[in-house]
Amino acid sequence: LTDQNFGEIAGSIAGQVFRDDNLDGILNGAEIGIPGVQVRLTGTDANGAAVSVLTTTDATGNYRFMDLLAGNYTVTETQPTDYNDGVDLVGSVGGLNLVNDRVTSIGLGNGVDATGYSFAEIFRYDPTKSIVSTSNPGTSGANLSIGESVRFRLIIALPEGTLNDFILAEYLPRGLTFINDGTAAVGFISTGGGAVTSTTLLGAGLGSTDINFKPTFLLSDAQISSSLTLNADSYRSGTDVYFKLGNLTNSEVAPGDSDREFVVLEFNARAVNEAANQNGRVMDNTFAARYDLTGDGVNDPLPPGVVSPTTRTVIAEPILSLDKQITTGPKTPKPGDLVTFTVTLRHTPDSKATAWETLFTDALPPGMTLVSITTKTSGGAVITKAAAASGTGIAGEFDIPVGGTVTITYQVRIGAGVKAGTTLTNGADITWSSLDGDSPVERKSGDGLLGKGGINDYELTANVGVKVGAVPQQPPTAGFFWDSFNRLGYPVDGLNSPNYPFVPSDNDIYRMPLLPLQPIYSGEADPGSTLVLTMLNSKGENIGTQTVVVDSGGNWLATFASTTIRDYPNSIQISQLSAYHSLGSEAGHNLRTYYSPALNAGHFFFGDIVGLDTSDEAPLLGDRELRNPISLGPVKYGGEFLSSSGAARGR
Repeated sequence: LTDQNFGEIAGSIAGQVFRDDNLDGILNGAEIGIPGVQVRLTGTDANGAAVSVLTTTDATGNYRFMDLLAGNYTVTETQPTDYNDGVDLVGSVGGLNLVNDRVTSIGLGNGVDATGYSFAEIFRYDPTKSIVSTSNPGTSGANLSIGESVRFRLIIALPEGTLNDFILAEYLPRGLTFINDGTAAVGFISTGGGAVTSTTLLGAGLGSTDINFKPTFLLSDAQISSSLTLNADSYRSGTDVYFKLGNLTNSEVAPGDSDREFVVLEFNARAVNEAANQNGRVMDNTFAARYDLTGDGVNDPLPPGVVSPTTRTVIAEPILSLDKQITTGPKTPKPGDLVTFTVTLRHTPDSKATAWETLFTDALPPGMTLVSITTKTSGGAVITKAAAASGTGIAGEFDIPVGGTVTITYQVRIGAGVKAGTTLTNGADITWSSLDGDSPVERKSGDGLLGKGGINDYELTANVGVKVGAVPQQPPTAGFFWDSFNRLGYPVDGLNSPNYPFVPSDNDIYRMPLLPLQPIYSGEADPGSTLVLTMLNSKGENIGTQTVVVDSGGNWLATFASTTIRDYPNSIQISQLSAYHSLGSEAGHNLRTYYSPALNAGHFFFGDIVGLDTSDEAPLLGDRELRNPISLGPVKYGGEFLSSSGAARGR
């Protein structure tokens, strides 16, 4: 038989591609279908003919393959842009879902309309969080000093449609606190420049087409809260912050749209000055989006996976070391001796933050007088106030970056009145701060958290004691002994004599009191040596200090321009630091030591005096077999004098 035809009733296969924010596999609440997604039907119909049909989801995310003969079919979805794969649903006539985005073995009967072959997709919100800037130039990267502020940048993509009661929840960790300073700013990014709108955010500067733009639209107090449901502003260490952006609508829903829309938000937080914030503490933080998923008026969190990757900040504290040593001078100095201290302030290797306003002080005890001070820096350390005399001690201020060093060297003189066996102790002290400038949120010495010297106090002290030795008391073996300026004498009965150290001689010089004057002293000493003159009043107080260098002819002159006396000072101490060419002399290092006050001629020493005949070889010229080349006149007496016990000094 021919032309025997059988009528067939056509069927269909339908489904939907939709956004599944709550991951339940059902299109509900504020979720919507995804338009423009390609879906392909393949298989073989009842007549054995191959079938391959491509369609695209409509504006509501629905698709339908019409006029299908009975057969065995497969539905394959092309994964939509900006979405991650969700669950695939097997529809009303069954099938197999063995591979993502594909349902196979759909046995379609004659005239059957199969439904429910749907594909749930998860929007890629792609939340990202980064550090825009930090406030302290003494740190870098993710390192934060105590009190330093950090500006975070939050970016999250928006799906098409409306998200009611959209909130960005910032999960700050302990150690960081939100700064409610009115600088939190938001912006919307869309290719069209106006595709994203809000029911509560309106105004210039809100929209942009550049993902890198800096938001300038400032959020109001009502749009920032420490409570999800209330308008509260109680921000402490670790308090979560909720940025409430109203109902957001992304109207850019053109099929196949490859552009993305975003919310960008920036805000400031601070590293808190609390006991737990110690050097190296890690503070990881994230944020997430929330909105009313179900339409019941209650703000819901997105699934746990929709949270930004961790952004890390680390506490970086400036950590200094302090070292103080005696570098030159006798181990047991005598009154009149010089002692040199070297103090080193060094940034330790494990520190990652500048020590700001590092204040160095050293309170010199009674019995020590500052003679000189020098400061050297390396590794980028900056002198903000050079170390110098301050009151009865020394003070200086520095900024010391990581790797920086400050070295302070100062010389002191042991006072003439210090008793043998006395220990003079002076302590070097440094304090510093975590921020540049005075700030109530910085960490520094005496912040009161754990008490002075505790782990939250930036302070170190290094004490060094100097034990003073006795002055050798031996009578001069020859020559004369002079006191301060006006009396010439000689020893008679040795140390045990009640007349020691001198008795007046017939050559005693005396003059009547003068009008007020500014003293000038001159004399002769070893060429190239350094003389330090200290003038004391009757109370033993320092009323003037001068340092001079003896010229090549052996002459020196010291002017006390700022010191006015009525008659004679109570005493003047003169110490000699020998020139290099005299360092090898065992006889006291000085070739000529004559001191003549300009207003009253006289010579004086502190220590033993050795008299040399003019026929003796000169100490520095002896290897040339030359006699003493100095011709001493009547005022200078008939001999040359060498101090055998060290530096010469008036008394």
